Amino acid sequence: MMTGSRKALSLLLAAVMTAGNAAAVSAEESTEQILRNETLYAWDMSDESQLSTEEGTADMPVLTGSAEYDAENEKVRLNAASGAGVEVTLSEPVTAETAENIITVEFDANFGSISGQYFSYSITDPGGNDIVACRFTPYNSSSATEDGFLEIGGVPALTETEDKTVNKQLIDCISSNKGDGLGADTTHFENKIDLVGGTVTVNITSGGKAGSFTGSLEAGNYGGVSGFCASVTKMSTSRHTYLDNIMISQYQYVTPPPADELVHYVTAEADGDTTVVDTSKLVYGGHINAFRVTTAADCYNSMT
Repeated sequence: MMTGSRKALSLLLAAVMTAGNAAAVSAEESTEQILRNETLYAWDMSDESQLSTEEGTADMPVLTGSAEYDAENEKVRLNAASGAGVEVTLSEPVTAETAENIITVEFDANFGSISGQYFSYSITDPGGNDIVACRFTPYNSSSATEDGFLEIGGVPALTETEDKTVNKQLIDCISSNKGDGLGADTTHFENKIDLVGGTVTVNITSGGKAGSFTGSLEAGNYGGVSGFCASVTKMSTSRHTYLDNIMISQYQYVTPPPADELVHYVTAEADGDTTVVDTSKLVYGGHINAFRVTTAADCYNSMT
């Protein structure tokens, strides 16, 4: 038996097994509550039933303007007209009791860019107040008739520098294509919101590009996270922008499932083969207290 804690999900173990014997890797029983990032809502756009076109629909993405579902690529396409977007309104806001209950709102975008086009997104509380508000033109900074912005709690989290506008600082973190957005690397937006501690961190990554921006909220002034929207101001007939993988999660204390549910079976193809087992399949809450490797028969096996 090995014991220890695990902060990353990449911990691997190797077991040498006899061919045909399925090794069972299992976790020890535990009733201690664990702080775990729980997915509350997730829309991967794998089918059109995840979306609605009816205004006012709660707890699922609603297509606005000329946005449409792209079944072939399993994404929302912001089509060739002004005012295309996606809105999410939760029937019950996601609230926080302590600073540990961080709420994360994230999504992916593939930008097709055109001069004069602006992309924006916002995250709101039940009163419609912006927790996060962001706007920029993906095309390039010189085409912007007005500067972009990233505001947290209504206060700019980015300001213009001597050599970079806010718009340029934002597009340095994204990828875009002067053609269809599917030709651009996916840009991932992650908004980590601490309503109790009063901080928000916005992480934007795309390929080798990345940026992280932090701002403050007036703690206690926001009644939770209840809304998300993203949109573009205009598109061309070929330079579409796409949205995908909208997710809302929160760190919560939860009780791990029974140990017999945390089992992963691996079968060796030949005697003496070393099989690598990804123990993230056994992880609950970002760490494990103990794990054991056994085989279906009393054969030789080892762990490294």
